[in-house]
Amino acid sequence: MSRDTDDCEEAEQRLVRDIASQLANANMEVDGMADELQRYKEESRQQHEKNVSLISKLTEADVNIARLATELADLKDRYAEVMSLLHDTQEQLRRQRRKGMPQARGGSLFPSLSTTVQPDSLASELESSLYSDFSLDSGISTDRYDGTFLLCVDITER
Repeated sequence: MSRDTDDCEEAEQRLVRDIASQLANANMEVDGMADELQRYKEESRQQHEKNVSLISKLTEADVNIARLATELADLKDRYAEVMSLLHDTQEQLRRQRRKGMPQARGGSLFPSLSTTVQPDSLASELESSLYSDFSLDSGISTDRYDGTFLLCVDITER
């Protein structure tokens, strides 16, 4: 019986050593998993910071795009307005030039039939100088582009 007891104690000690070894291995695995979990947490925190930064940049880009779209629409409106002014000015210039052209009738024999504007006041002189090709303040350039006069207008003023 003493031998059975010794065998039983020896088996029990082996079992305790085996369990202790398994417990030590399990503890090492838990420590490894805890380290890995810590790395994953750090990666997750860094990715979250990047996401927040990218979302902020995306929001800023959306605001800029909306601002630029509004600005573009305003510029298109201004362009249309400037083009309308250009066409009106060109038409006025054509009419003024037609008025200034001598006709077959009239001339020095019949001055009352002449269509040329005789500046009889400072106001009419100023008005006619506005449409002169050589006037520096007329706003109309003598440069031609495709046969039309260019209107010098700064569309950014307003």
